[in-house]
Parts: sequence; C-alpha cells; structure tokens
Amino acid sequence: MAIQAGALIDVADFGDTGWQDDGIVWGTNWEDFQPSIANNHVEYRIKSGMVEWRGLVRRSASLSGGASNFTMFTVPTDLMPIRQKIVFCGTSITQTTGAASAGTAHTHDVVNKADMGAVVRVTLNPNGEVGISTAPGMPMAAGNWVTLSDIPPYSVD
Repeated sequence: MAIQAGALIDVADFGDTGWQDDGIVWGTNWEDFQPSIANNHVEYRIKSGMVEWRGLVRRSASLSGGASNFTMFTVPTDLMPIRQKIVFCGTSITQTTGAASAGTAHTHDVVNKADMGAVVRVTLNPNGEVGISTAPGMPMAAGNWVTLSDIPPYSVD
C-alpha cells in the first residue's frame, strides 16, 4: 500500500486482531489473576504488526527468591519473538530485609511505593516460553502477581 504525503491513514488498513487469549498454555502454578475482571485477564493482540500484552499473571504456589527463568506460560507461534526479549515488569512481591529493631526479620510491601517500585525480570523466548526471574530476598508467595502491561510492543518479524 502506497501512502502519499498528507493522506489520512486508516489504522484498520494495518490490522488489529483485538484483545484475545487463545492458545496461552499456563506453566505449573501460574494462572490468570482474575479472569472475570477486564484488564486483569491475560490477553494479547497484534496491532499494526506489533504484539501487545495486558493483564496480570498470578502465582498459585510459592517461588523462592533468586529463581531464574521459570516458565509462566507459553504463547502461540504467531506471538513468538524472533530474538529473546528481556523486560522488567511490576509485581506485588515483598522484599525480605534484615533484622528489625526488635531483632526479627520482616518484609516490606513494595507495591505503589514511589521510592521502591518492585520489579521482576520477564523473558520472552523465541521458543514461545515467557519466563520470570526473581531477585534474591524477593520470593513470590502464592497469590502474588506480575503485570504484563509493562511489556513494550514487539514485532515477530
């Protein structure tokens, strides 16, 4: 399609699959955060040749701090990146710190804190696996979530 200078472009010409969740295969102990609530449900779309993600993934069993590239889910072939992509996504995990003034270790909630925004490393692999890595001292408890809305759009070409 040739585009002339000054011409209006109809986004529909470039395609948009709309938000969908077909073909996602969940890894062990991973699930949709709240599948019945809009924007909490894991969905993807291909718009203008770019893959976009939204929603929250929830851990249904504990994962130790320092875990490396555990598969959250696998994506359909048409969503697989041609090269590995590493991004940092927000999460609801807590951070274990040293002894408190009372002498006992404790955790700090790091969600919605401007000074400490907690993130985890999410890896999108060419084989379709979407994995998560956590930092030492930052275990994921059952019920903790990761947002996929932090994944920037990417091309599969």
